[in-house]
Amino acid sequence: MNDFLFFILEDGSVKRINIALSPLKVIVNLFTSHLGKFIGDGVTPILFDGQFKPGDDEVLYVEKELPENFSKIPDNTIEYDDVQLPEDKVKILALYHDGMYYFQCFSKHFVLRQKNVVLFWKNNNYEQFADTSAFNIEDKVHAVFHNGKFYFLSYIQAKQIFDLSPFYHAATNSDIVETFEHDMFLGTDVEWLKEHSDSVMRKQITLLKKSDLLDTINVSSKEFKSWAKKAEICNDIYSSGHIVLPKDKKQCKTILSFLNEDIFEGKFSKKIFVSNSKHKK
Repeated sequence: MNDFLFFILEDGSVKRINIALSPLKVIVNLFTSHLGKFIGDGVTPILFDGQFKPGDDEVLYVEKELPENFSKIPDNTIEYDDVQLPEDKVKILALYHDGMYYFQCFSKHFVLRQKNVVLFWKNNNYEQFADTSAFNIEDKVHAVFHNGKFYFLSYIQAKQIFDLSPFYHAATNSDIVETFEHDMFLGTDVEWLKEHSDSVMRKQITLLKKSDLLDTINVSSKEFKSWAKKAEICNDIYSSGHIVLPKDKKQCKTILSFLNEDIFEGKFSKKIFVSNSKHKK
């Protein structure tokens, strides 16, 4: 049947998971039990454009091709390198089964590390589980890919798997006004943004407007200031306790990427990257 369990790493590469047949069957049954939330007579597919939140019995989808590094699935999976935990920085757990891909967003906390004490029941006693290469799999599926369509219920989770920015409608001038009326942007010249925002900026603004992140970001927090410094965002932009966007399109794009959580630090190089494209900043 060519079932294939694999990880997608933070850099977008694919690594295989060597697994015995018995636990693989358990995982297949676990993941396929969620298929009805994404595909079937009981759900209505809605084409995603960045403006829509699915209701009950609805699922969002986009039409797209899989990345080139998926091309050897399912026929030549032996050519993929084996994952090495905890060294490899895993982002997504994925399963290929019966022509479909199932995706689960993976947290670093799912990797069981040696410093943790994990106990399991055996022979009427709890014994210590000390394998340093173990990981946890949740009873969840965050997205499904089938026949050229990528189905998902939450774009916050879906964008961790694939870049969805090309599918966003550009923000209108009214969207720009609504977004930057938020207290976080006090002092920003909204009229300048309306006049100078290009299609990339407008898609970034749409993403920010729909993300529900504005009410969770604390510009005055140490965490925000630390990450802003790493992303090389000028202190003058946020020193007032508000984000005052500069009249510079390149800087605005960087700040919007930062606010949309699309900038991250490489674990080993400590360099700052823009997600999906993996371009060094």
